[in-house]
Amino acid sequence: VILYSTNSSFAPGEFYVLQAATMIPNPPSWATVVGKGYWLSRSPDAPALVGPSISMSYAQNEVPPGEEPFLQVYFWNGTAWTELPTTLATDVNTAVAPAQGQGLYVLMASIKIPLHGPGWELFAYPSQVTQPITRALQSIAGSYSTVYGYDWNDTTDPWKVYDVSVPTWVNDLRALEFGQVYWISMTQAITLYLKGDGTPAMASNNSSQWPPATYYGQVSSNADFTATPGMTVTAWINGHLCGQGQTFEANGQVVYTVNVFAEIPGDNSGCGVPGRTVRFKVGSYDMLSAAMWDNNRVWQVPLGSHRLYLPLIIRGS
Repeated sequence: VILYSTNSSFAPGEFYVLQAATMIPNPPSWATVVGKGYWLSRSPDAPALVGPSISMSYAQNEVPPGEEPFLQVYFWNGTAWTELPTTLATDVNTAVAPAQGQGLYVLMASIKIPLHGPGWELFAYPSQVTQPITRALQSIAGSYSTVYGYDWNDTTDPWKVYDVSVPTWVNDLRALEFGQVYWISMTQAITLYLKGDGTPAMASNNSSQWPPATYYGQVSSNADFTATPGMTVTAWINGHLCGQGQTFEANGQVVYTVNVFAEIPGDNSGCGVPGRTVRFKVGSYDMLSAAMWDNNRVWQVPLGSHRLYLPLIIRGS
């Protein structure tokens, strides 16, 4: 590591010092530390550095495969990490960044995926490290609302969902896996940082079809209908079967979740288009509740059955 500066004049006995760090305090969960970190400190009356830069060298075998273009210098001021604008010279294994004064400087690597927003964005998960979804997306926490994955092995309910605002029993997408493709609903444009430790890969499946709309809620019983776990829940649009789920018990209540497919010519023709009405059945019972098809968020729709009674008309004499 080398510290560069210009126009600095030191009195006798004044100095700056760089010391190798024996430990790195809580590095970001999405980053891999490369090489050693270095503490920069100075004697009490040393001059302020004018336009300084810090140059950090690294060994090639310390960089996760495929992640050298993503190397960045990070600065720790004692409470938080700051990513510094970094210039790489990969031919000589060197990274240069503007120095920030006293503190800890560490070289780290993360896979970077620019995500556009607001709205839906499709991305492939390139890391060989399978991670719980909240940990994998920690670098963009607060900038997304819903994530969908597609499981080709689940022929009954292939779409899996995670939403930041729903009860835990609604979410069945729990981890991001190597080479899989995911839809993510962004609230703003931001860059996703991922911990690699492996060779980035292209997507191994194709879930480019538009994500579904997801509905969930309690299923209520009445005198004519008893809701029990294990009942089939179906969703219909203009007479087309567009989604299927099952009731189950959560927090002492009978509840459901169902993904209602977007319209796709062929298999899902006649299904979800914004503004179309979704109606529900539990078993053979028509539910009173209905909803508009909308995949911009996950929707809570309680279900209850009903029976229509015709009035008795008595003609007077």
